[in-house]
Amino acid sequence: MLQGKCQQCGATGALNTFKAVNDQLLCPRCAQQLAEQAKARRQALQVADVIDPTICFKCHTDNGSQELPTVGRLPFCARCREALYQRPFPSWLRLALGGLLALLAIALVHGRPFFKAGRELVKGERLINTRRYAEAIPGLKAARTVAPDCQKCALLLAKADLLSGDAPGAQQALLSFGLDRLEKGALADEVQMIFLRAADAFAKSKQAGMLFKDKKWDEAARLARQAAQVYPESQALADWAEAAEGSAAFERKDYDTFLKIAERSFQARPNSTGSAEMLASASACKYAVTGDPAYRARSEEMLAKARQLAVSSPADLAREKEFDERTRYRLDSRVIIDSEEYDRRFHPAKNGS
Repeated sequence: MLQGKCQQCGATGALNTFKAVNDQLLCPRCAQQLAEQAKARRQALQVADVIDPTICFKCHTDNGSQELPTVGRLPFCARCREALYQRPFPSWLRLALGGLLALLAIALVHGRPFFKAGRELVKGERLINTRRYAEAIPGLKAARTVAPDCQKCALLLAKADLLSGDAPGAQQALLSFGLDRLEKGALADEVQMIFLRAADAFAKSKQAGMLFKDKKWDEAARLARQAAQVYPESQALADWAEAAEGSAAFERKDYDTFLKIAERSFQARPNSTGSAEMLASASACKYAVTGDPAYRARSEEMLAKARQLAVSSPADLAREKEFDERTRYRLDSRVIIDSEEYDRRFHPAKNGS
């Protein structure tokens, strides 16, 4: 046990009976007097117990003049220190922990689909931010299946559909969520703006189709190209614009332009039946007016390619057969007539005559 000496009256005694008052070591009597004086004067004092480092804090064993090791700044003898480190958990705490772990396991099993949906949502958003729209669609669809009430999932899927050219798919994504349930926000506003742009493009495309039926080829081609420029994400609009421009060139008898458009279309989409047919038709026109066998060979090559790419449905096969027949007539006769004139001459029953 250590001894302490009062810094005010000089009295000595056991150190652990002293008090630390405003950083002064005082005996109990002086500490009490100073506390009473401070109370009367309404002054604040900092009073703390003095720890004797030679006496065990728990069992109060006196270690003489040798200081004990501390745990948390308090001195403990070897036996008490060992008890601190080897204290067993209470049984109720172990049972509670086991119950919590069981509940966590059940929650993880039942929540696994939602964790996966959240992961797909984050992944899809990252893909959209890097403009990999088509890659984002499958994961976002999976997230929508698990979380049909997730507005962000629906909006991101619609955005990915729109920016990959699938406006009908985007519309379906939002209709399945419920347009009346959509809340205002930056993402909702962005998707709405893209929708309006796509709607404007399809309206122009529809108008171009009406002009095409009225045989206003050049006007139809210009409007179809405008539609493709308003909504460039749509491959269907781009294909229609090229087809309309090719038809306009054909009607103007500008076969050089017709061939350039057809070559460009086939280079961009070599596995498209429509592109192969356009190039076969344009090459046949050039052969008809020039007699150059290279154009005939090119046309026959594209006819074979179109037959290879044609979808095997009865309607598509019948259409491909009629196209092949008309183009071969052009190659064999070197006479250029459109499909209506060809049907009038050779398939009068088709026209009702």
